[in-house]
Amino acid sequence: MSPNRLALCVALGIVIGNIPILGVSTLICAAIALVFRLSLAAIQIVQAAMAPIQRLRRRLRSRARSGPVRFAEWRDECENAV
Repeated sequence: MSPNRLALCVALGIVIGNIPILGVSTLICAAIALVFRLSLAAIQIVQAAMAPIQRLRRRLRSRARSGPVRFAEWRDECENAV
């Protein structure tokens, strides 16, 4: 496998590995690897390595959503206490 094709596998694995729907990224990577005759193993390894980053993004997103709500509750409690 040439370095260019391996780099393409890594790039596609990173991009497609960030799809947040469970199992969809695996199927898409497999289909792309078969259609473009890329290394199935390389693209799946990179895609699987993106799983912890997906979890981290979900955690950060959920905290970002709950942040303003917590602040609003705290603000209301402070206003009611005075």
